[in-house]
Amino acid sequence: MKTTYSGTQKQAILDRYFSGESVRTLVSNTEIPRSTIYAWVKEGKIAERDSPISRNAYNQLREHARRFGGNAEYPENLRLCAT
Repeated sequence: MKTTYSGTQKQAILDRYFSGESVRTLVSNTEIPRSTIYAWVKEGKIAERDSPISRNAYNQLREHARRFGGNAEYPENLRLCAT
């Protein structure tokens, strides 16, 4: 039987993992299968990579590239968030 976990449980595990807790410790403390945790971590890394950046952060990146002589190319699909 397939067990389902709430979004809150999943986020709590990801927060603990990205704070430095090992998968081994998470598995032993939660009894969530290692493969499930690794799948969540992979999803979390993809979501983090694909998340929008703020306009301020974008402008800081551009300024940094300009200062250090870089002709930085920004992806066509770069998403900026409202803040």
